Amino acid sequence: MAKNSLAGIKACVFDAYGTLFDFAAAAKGCRDVLGNDADRLTALWRDKQLQYTWLRALQARHTDFWQVTGDALDFALETLGIDKPGLRDRLMTLYLKLETFPEVSDTLKRLKQAGLRTAILSNGSPKMLDAAVKGNKLETLLDAVLSVEEVGTYKPHPKVYELAVNRLRVPAMAISFQSSNAWDAYAASAFGMRVVWCNRYGQRPERLPGSPNREVRNFYGLSLPTGASYALGIAELALALALLLGAFRTLSYGLSLIVHTVTVVVSWRQLLDPYGFAQVGNHLWISTWPTWGGFAALFLLRSRDTYSIDSWRGSRT
Repeated sequence: MAKNSLAGIKACVFDAYGTLFDFAAAAKGCRDVLGNDADRLTALWRDKQLQYTWLRALQARHTDFWQVTGDALDFALETLGIDKPGLRDRLMTLYLKLETFPEVSDTLKRLKQAGLRTAILSNGSPKMLDAAVKGNKLETLLDAVLSVEEVGTYKPHPKVYELAVNRLRVPAMAISFQSSNAWDAYAASAFGMRVVWCNRYGQRPERLPGSPNREVRNFYGLSLPTGASYALGIAELALALALLLGAFRTLSYGLSLIVHTVTVVVSWRQLLDPYGFAQVGNHLWISTWPTWGGFAALFLLRSRDTYSIDSWRGSRT
């Protein structure tokens, strides 16, 4: 696979939790009760959740992911000394309502428009996955939602990755597998899939069999071929230079305003909740508002921008 291309790929298969759905959203939704313990609980809960899947697989004592998730939560709450009435039930309910990361829906739409099949391959139980998919209105964007319950064991067992091959009827080498979990990405690669590691959490490379074909921080531009990526980069550079130098002000200032307006529109969740109190957000997004205002002012006052190439050219005529 070309480093920035999906050439030769017939299906794009995604891990669910941490890749499409933000598992941290459950504890964030209880920040009014958890306070500063929200992040600590998220980390420990997730670690024990994964550990229990691996240990149960090794012991051949399978139970579904809903049970494992509850067991891991009980461990985390007791370890951190958190005992709030109704909190456990509230957290488990929120886990069924996890929101997607901001770029997920658009990425799936682009892949479908490109004629690729799309699917989820997850440790999640059918009940959990059905709730997450329907809650985020992804039903029409996915050709299949595959749970490990069909094979009775957890990732990274090869049976799990084979499930995608069998159900989609696509060879492993024609599947692009996307996961934010490094161990999952490496296991899929060792199985024979072509892999995009969505390294959302800044993990270090694993020392395991297999190797991802590509590493990204999110799924923006995932479906762009190499040529399109270069063309887009050149266009952005040209626009930035025109903006900096004040050349073709109506066009360059106007395009810059449009581009930033699009960013504002598609990122409305982060902008309305920059500090993450409603389960989404990153406080850095708060800078988007004054930046947009700056672009708007620059466009509206473009004729008064005297420190520009256009103004210099006008003075020469």
